[in-house]
Amino acid sequence: GTAATAAAFKPPPMGFSSWNKFGMGITVPELVEVAEAFASRGLQAAGYLYMCSDDGWMELNRSSDTDLQVPTAAYMNGTYTTLRSVCDALHARGFKCGIYTAAGTTTCGVRAGSLYNERLDAAHYAASGVDYIKYDGCGEANLQHYAKDSAMYNAVRQAYASTPKGAIDYFS
Repeated sequence: GTAATAAAFKPPPMGFSSWNKFGMGITVPELVEVAEAFASRGLQAAGYLYMCSDDGWMELNRSSDTDLQVPTAAYMNGTYTTLRSVCDALHARGFKCGIYTAAGTTTCGVRAGSLYNERLDAAHYAASGVDYIKYDGCGEANLQHYAKDSAMYNAVRQAYASTPKGAIDYFS
């Protein structure tokens, strides 16, 4: 009956996406402040767990030495040093860490996208403790969108299979 149905029900991922409030200008301290506000207002207890950094968190170009997407200095705000430290700060508060990337070589905001770097990015997100990936369909588009989605999905699945969690929470 009802108890079995309630136990089987898994709510959709709920939380905060920085895009609607901050656009391209999110910083980690602002994201942590939002998380703390969710906690103090009871939203965390109600299941709003995902704190997602949308477009604008990364530089225009990839790192010249690692080819990774690099967080902007403004996003890190001198307090955080790596994507892992961002996720750790959110996890320490009981939240999940979400990140944005795009299916093109650029994002909608003309930052470094994931096209041709799907495995590298997925491995970096997995190692950093990212729980949610928003994979946008914009940016430079010289391949069919479904082909890009498949490449990233497979890369994410493989990268997260070797983590203690075994899988990412959510990929959209």
